[in-house]
Amino acid sequence: MVVAQLVRASVCGTEGRGFEPHLPPKKSRFHLKSGLFTFKEMNIAPDPNILKELSTFKMPYGKYKGTAIIRIPVHYLEWMALQGFPTGKLGMLLSTAHVIKTNGLEHLVPRR
Repeated sequence: MVVAQLVRASVCGTEGRGFEPHLPPKKSRFHLKSGLFTFKEMNIAPDPNILKELSTFKMPYGKYKGTAIIRIPVHYLEWMALQGFPTGKLGMLLSTAHVIKTNGLEHLVPRR
């Protein structure tokens, strides 16, 4: 692995002060789950439970009431993105569907 070192410009007599401590960066192991993706040691994979929910969870109100979230047309999702997605699970699913549809990733969602 190649690590670039930052170089500080000389300002007000700070020459030769270097960064402390002079040790290589620690390798961190982390696990973070955020919406659609699970990040674990930089192996990024979509969460299959959320993908399944996109095809089963129905829109509870509005023009597309009763329609599976993934079946809502992209123009409506774009309009909702401009208005602001609702909070909670519904907002997360709508914003995830918006990202999937606008990036041509619909093949990731299982068909029902």
